[in-house]
Formats: sequence, structure tokens, C-alpha cells
Amino acid sequence: MSFEEKFDAAKDKLEGEAKVAEGKAKEFAADAKDATKDFADKTKDAFKK
Repeated sequence: MSFEEKFDAAKDKLEGEAKVAEGKAKEFAADAKDATKDFADKTKDAFKK
């Protein structure tokens, strides 16, 4: 493999890993948002009682 082929392969691999990491970050953010909403709802319910 030439340097350019190795470089392109490494670049493609990193871009793929970045997309996976971005997807995981979005999932984490969605989970955190859901957990925050659940906590807020439970807190409101506790004060109603």
C-alpha cells in the first residue's frame, strides 16, 4: 500500500469512528433528557401529595 492508500484508509476509519461516537453521544443526550424529565415529573408528584 502506498502512503496515500494508508492515509485514506486511516481517514476513513477515523471518520467511521467519529460517526459512531456522535451516535452514542446523541443517545446519551436523549437518555439524560428523559431521565431529567422523569425526575422533574416525580418531584412535582411528590410535592402534590
